[in-house]
Amino acid sequence: MAQLNYHFNAESLSFHKIEGSFRMYVKNIFSHLGISLIIGIILSIVAMFFIDTPKETLLRRQNATLQLQYEFLNKRMNHMTRVLEEVQTRDNDIYREFFNLTNIPSVVRKAGFGGADRYSKYNGFPSSRMLIRTVQQLDILTKQLYVQSQSYNEIVEFIQNKERMLVSIPSLPPIHHKNIHSFSPFGMRFHPILRYYRMHEGVDLCTKQGTPIHAASDGTVIEAEFAAGGFGYVVKINHGFGYETVYAHASKLLVQKGQRVKRGEVIALVGSTGLSSAPHLHYEVHKNGIPVNPINFYSNDLSQKEYERLISISSSKINSEND
Repeated sequence: MAQLNYHFNAESLSFHKIEGSFRMYVKNIFSHLGISLIIGIILSIVAMFFIDTPKETLLRRQNATLQLQYEFLNKRMNHMTRVLEEVQTRDNDIYREFFNLTNIPSVVRKAGFGGADRYSKYNGFPSSRMLIRTVQQLDILTKQLYVQSQSYNEIVEFIQNKERMLVSIPSLPPIHHKNIHSFSPFGMRFHPILRYYRMHEGVDLCTKQGTPIHAASDGTVIEAEFAAGGFGYVVKINHGFGYETVYAHASKLLVQKGQRVKRGEVIALVGSTGLSSAPHLHYEVHKNGIPVNPINFYSNDLSQKEYERLISISSSKINSEND
């Protein structure tokens, strides 16, 4: 129903009905629409800036949860850093000290990562500072763990090499001490056959023909043949770490060149081949190509009494009539 408008006439003191035009109706409609539009815009702005949508509310909750998780992660990494520092201290002060290894400097263990550009990709987020700090701490922790693992690898390798070196030392007498009748020592002596003084680069262990000759330690046979120069049938073993042993004047060889032998394995039988006048074993130990006194390697495999007996014999000036 159309709205009726009236005009009050002051002179006649009466109301006169005003007939509305179409133009007026249109004007009234647009006036109401304009007011409604303005109110709608205002309400939209208020809703946009002051009222969260369900999706925004969910994102805010997720961001708050993520920030708590970062804080918890930082606390865990701080704890791991303290534990790692204790491990580093034990590594330097106990393990590396015990094995006489050089300590790893603190500047190497705790070196950080330079350059701000490394973390620039984490900028622009609501929690950029916390995110960058977390990534930096994780990078440093990762590097310190790597340095520590390399340190342990070095210690393990050192122990393994030490074990192999101990096995390589020719400490086992090639002839059982009970089977040794006489002993010609290492050093300058008068040769009983050539009849002049010369360096005796090993020891002569006099025993009966066919007595087993044992490898002084693990190694590889690098020579097993009848050799020129007076050694007769000879076996030469490379034990590694600069150690080599020579077993000369054998009556029979029981190993071949290139063969791996174990400590105590029988490699030949005592004989008198080559420049020799009686059954015996001429035995040499070389360290880095230089002959050394074999008697110095026997202390770990003989009792004190047995070792003192060999020392006494080797210190005497009695020469056996062999080579």
